[in-house]
Amino acid sequence: ITAYKTLKLLKDFWPEYREHIMISSFSRAALKTVRDLDSEVSMGLSTEIWNELELNNAFQLGVKAIHIDFLALSKKVCRNILTRGFDIFSYTVNDVIVAKTLLDWGVTAIFSDMADELLSVIQ
Repeated sequence: ITAYKTLKLLKDFWPEYREHIMISSFSRAALKTVRDLDSEVSMGLSTEIWNELELNNAFQLGVKAIHIDFLALSKKVCRNILTRGFDIFSYTVNDVIVAKTLLDWGVTAIFSDMADELLSVIQ
């Protein structure tokens, strides 16, 4: 129901939403519903771990990005995700050194509670 209502609101009030947002969830069922309702919207699979099951989920759901706990990432895991064609959005990174390392590994974006402090890393 949430996926349906969210897409309806977006379509009713922001018709060009597909160009500007990515829908993300830890719920595979919610992402599947979104995909069934809208085959073009960008989606991110949120996860705390990376393994073959999550890789299969990502392909089956047709997501663009993996939204993953930074503690689950290593250079090898990042390479694995990136070579499969997914962007990596890492959460919740509140340390400048960790942020720099993740960006060096190819992480696409970082979720943080301290974005102003992390800006120096990405500028």
